Amino acid sequence: MNYYPHHIGDFNLATRHLTRIEKSIYRDLLELYYDQEAPLPNNVDQLARLTLAQAEDEKTAIRTVLNEYFFLDGNAWQQTRCDLIIQNYQEQQAKNNEKKKSSNERKVKSRERRKELFEKLKTFGIVPAWNATIEQLVTELSLVTSEGCHGIVTAKPKPKPEPKPDKTLVQASLNADEFERLFLLFWISGINKANKEGAKKSFKKALLKKRPDEHELFVNFLVQDVQKRIKNEQLGFGNMLPTTYLNGERWNDQLNLKPKKLLALPVDDSKLWEFAKRHGLPNPARMTNFEYRVHLKNHIEQNKIVEI
Repeated sequence: MNYYPHHIGDFNLATRHLTRIEKSIYRDLLELYYDQEAPLPNNVDQLARLTLAQAEDEKTAIRTVLNEYFFLDGNAWQQTRCDLIIQNYQEQQAKNNEKKKSSNERKVKSRERRKELFEKLKTFGIVPAWNATIEQLVTELSLVTSEGCHGIVTAKPKPKPEPKPDKTLVQASLNADEFERLFLLFWISGINKANKEGAKKSFKKALLKKRPDEHELFVNFLVQDVQKRIKNEQLGFGNMLPTTYLNGERWNDQLNLKPKKLLALPVDDSKLWEFAKRHGLPNPARMTNFEYRVHLKNHIEQNKIVEI
């Protein structure tokens, strides 16, 4: 054993009456017991040698501790607590070894299964990727056999892959000058200016997903989206990398609009009447400045008049 549970409170309570030497000897004997995973020999000189106890008072401490905390069984000093902890440890080790053995067996079976699938696929002239999973190999085999993973029976014609969309027209229409112009519109929109080269690659990738006649419209949409999110102080957007925004198509994220503030009254009472006239607020006669301030405040709150 290279570890055993040591409960400080319990140990201190059980050894509070011991001298420092006796307490130290007790710890040494416990560690020797756990290290050997066996009871202590009934030989004080041998125990003194194993615990480096050379002085006579240290040997006396060994005898005291043995008689108080251990019991003699035949020719060995034992302790019930130590025996129980060692038994639990050994049982857990046996379980761990069994799990490790089962895991190794599964790995061997998996390697054999992969080898079998590779050999079957080679008979059809198929060489899978070296890191293909068993599921991928089985799927590949099922495309050329009638039984897939159960064996080779009758070969089926391998379905032709669907042609990939031809982007040559899109790429041809995206000349260097046009690309730089569109990218500049995006770059000065207010987006975080970091990793410009990476942003260009991500921008081109996003642009090539659109038809040539949609490029201008798409970029204008991105610019407006970036400016809206900045204006509304969207959480975290100011630090978002442009590559993250483009690769993750973050323009599809929900836009949380910043709530508008209610129209605020001027602090100076003498400016209330001019303020009300400028904003088209009611201007009743025969009111004190204080009454008029209360009247305007209630009117703004009831009608939810916000700042522009």
